[in-house]
Amino acid sequence: MKVFVLAALLLGFLSANSLDQIKKDRLVRIGVYNDQPPFSALVDGKYRGFEIALGEKLGKEIFGDNPGKVKFIPITASRRISALQRNEADMVIATFTPTPTRAKKVDFSEPYFKVQVGVLAKKDENITSFDQLRKKRIFVIKHSPIHNFLRKAGFRKNLNFCASSAKCYRAFKRAKNAVHVDDNLILHAYAIIDNKTQVALDGLGKQTYNAIAVQKGNNALLELINTSLAGLKKDGFLDKTFDDTLGIFYHGTIDKKEFLVE
Repeated sequence: MKVFVLAALLLGFLSANSLDQIKKDRLVRIGVYNDQPPFSALVDGKYRGFEIALGEKLGKEIFGDNPGKVKFIPITASRRISALQRNEADMVIATFTPTPTRAKKVDFSEPYFKVQVGVLAKKDENITSFDQLRKKRIFVIKHSPIHNFLRKAGFRKNLNFCASSAKCYRAFKRAKNAVHVDDNLILHAYAIIDNKTQVALDGLGKQTYNAIAVQKGNNALLELINTSLAGLKKDGFLDKTFDDTLGIFYHGTIDKKEFLVE
């Protein structure tokens, strides 16, 4: 046992807090983005957004009638897995797409969002076809499903990597002859914030999903999350939360039926 624990520490892995431990401590730690509105963003010292509301609701599901604390832990896309492996967070809710590779490292819940690939461009670029991207600088999160999609489509030399969608957006804005490729739902948010940009291409590739992640083997916590998600879909919580966060932010320009998993 001592050898196993030492090996785990050397690898940077720490055992997850079990559901019982979370309830005992009256504390659940949730990894989220702090700069990804309207999903999760730190505004005037307070976290706001769809995934924040979902995290707070799951906290209530965990603690029941005995109030506990939900602590949001700021992370980047590249730290979503390591935050769980190092027991810095009990779960991660950060527009996280399950893939076979990721599923070897963490466990995923049932999905709550469905998304596809989109392309954010400056309006004056006049991008109308996918082939036009071959002559553009493409900003994308490294090792993401979007990165894999672009690699399979033959893109290599013109890929520029970022740690998060927000950082990709800022780099894309500074660059000339550039685009940002990511989940379409995320990109529609930038087009709302910045009227000089638009989602020039949408609905590319296969439909993928966003789900909640926990440390590998934290089965009781995962089961509670899945049970809670099923109930929140059924009782209309996710539908209403979408309206109250994303619906308001997007000014009714997107159809929630295209993105919410029923």
